[in-house]
Amino acid sequence: MRQLEIEVSAETGGFRIICQVVDYNLDKAIIATSGAVCSTYSQISTRIKALVTVAQEHMQPIDPK
Repeated sequence: MRQLEIEVSAETGGFRIICQVVDYNLDKAIIATSGAVCSTYSQISTRIKALVTVAQEHMQPIDPK
């Protein structure tokens, strides 16, 4: 199972957003990490949408062949 974890934190001058894809079948291994910063609260949702779009390609489980 893979899970998308998003963390938003307030920083001096704005906000920092970290997005991680975690694979719980691989002992909580982090598969992908991306991030963004924004200067206003109203920009957070737009940045998160962009990060989720990028993370979607990593959300598919590994095909065991």
